[in-house]
Amino acid sequence: MVGFLAHSGTLVQDQLTSLLPTQVTALQLPYAAELQAKIEQLRSDENMKDKLAGVEFPDLTAHRTIEIDPKGGGTLPDDLVELLKTADVTTITDRTKTVAVRMFEVNTPATIADIQSGVQQGIDGMRSGVAEMDDGLAKLAKTIRKMTDGIDGQTEGIAGMTKGIAGQTAAINKMATGIAGQTRAINGISAGIKGMTAAVGGMTKGVAGLDAALAGQRSGLASLRQFRTMIAAQLPPGVTSTPTDFLELLPPAVRSQLPASVTRLLTGVNSLAELDATIADLQSSIGSTQREHDTLAAKLASTTAKLAKAKADRAKLVAARAQLTKARASLIAARAKLIAQRADLIAARAKLTKARDKVVKAREDLAAARTDLLDTIGKMTILRDAVPGAFEQAKQDYLAQIEALRPRIEATFAATLNTGFRDVYLTTAIACLLGLLLIAAYPARAPRTSRAPEAAVVPA
Repeated sequence: MVGFLAHSGTLVQDQLTSLLPTQVTALQLPYAAELQAKIEQLRSDENMKDKLAGVEFPDLTAHRTIEIDPKGGGTLPDDLVELLKTADVTTITDRTKTVAVRMFEVNTPATIADIQSGVQQGIDGMRSGVAEMDDGLAKLAKTIRKMTDGIDGQTEGIAGMTKGIAGQTAAINKMATGIAGQTRAINGISAGIKGMTAAVGGMTKGVAGLDAALAGQRSGLASLRQFRTMIAAQLPPGVTSTPTDFLELLPPAVRSQLPASVTRLLTGVNSLAELDATIADLQSSIGSTQREHDTLAAKLASTTAKLAKAKADRAKLVAARAQLTKARASLIAARAKLIAQRADLIAARAKLTKARDKVVKAREDLAAARTDLLDTIGKMTILRDAVPGAFEQAKQDYLAQIEALRPRIEATFAATLNTGFRDVYLTTAIACLLGLLLIAAYPARAPRTSRAPEAAVVPA
């Protein structure tokens, strides 16, 4: 009987384990697929691969199910073995669930710890990356401030240069106006010098003519006076006139030596009174000519002085214009140099602005990467914290599957044990039948009187 019952117990174990679920479906952890892809992406990132070099992040998407091998070997604790041994059809399902719960409690903590440890390593590595990103963001912000200060300084320099160029342009224009005015003045002075030069030439000729006229008049006056002396010497005493010109009284040789002007004056003169009047007129004419000569000579001297002054003024003005022209050329060259320097500074500002834009873009990208990394850390934290719940839910799902199999488990348990009892009953019946046959084969004996007969013992 014991053998049959032991054999039935073995059959119960086999039959029950064949009924139990062989697979547990684990819940999808939050962000698991997303984080798996993100981790792979970060491993290839130049700035993050070093932070994740030693991180063993579990593959959370590859094992959505847990395979259970009822025949995989191993032993149960004594208390669970005893629990199963003492089970009956009404308690077998609950005790099977108790065994499942114990196995989950024994095996899942280490698995949960491994998963959470791997996730935490990733979180720690990423937090290290966030710290470095914070340092990088601070350095980039400092660089951007320095670049901005440089650009502002360049902008101020460009504005100053532009203002200087405008001032130089205004000065150049004023110089051009001054040079034009000087040129007009020089041209006016030159025209005046030309006129004065012509006037001086004319006056010089006039003075020379007047000098010649005075010399002629003085020579004529001397000749008239000499002629009167000669005529007075030839006239008889008391005679002051002649019926003919006094010229007729002179010898031809003397008359031919008289200047033509004197000859013209003496033509028609035949009295000493008239000759004295002619001499007086000639003296008056000499005085008038002398006055005219003195006036013209004074005017010539004044004009000559003005001409010299005009020439000196023009020379000074020409020198001033040359100096102003040279200064204007120097200022134009200085302006061209300043324009070139401003162009260089504008190009340098554009280059620095472009470089700053790149740094700003790098800072924005780094800030976005930091935000993304913080988001990843947050999701990994949620995932890490969700691992125990996922395993707990997997346990509840497994227990629910066992609960759903309760009728089959109880039926199988009862049927298997019934097979054992049936074998026991059948074996007992056969043994009883064999006993009866053996008793029937015994020979009959006389009854003993000395004692009561022993009762036959039949195996139960």
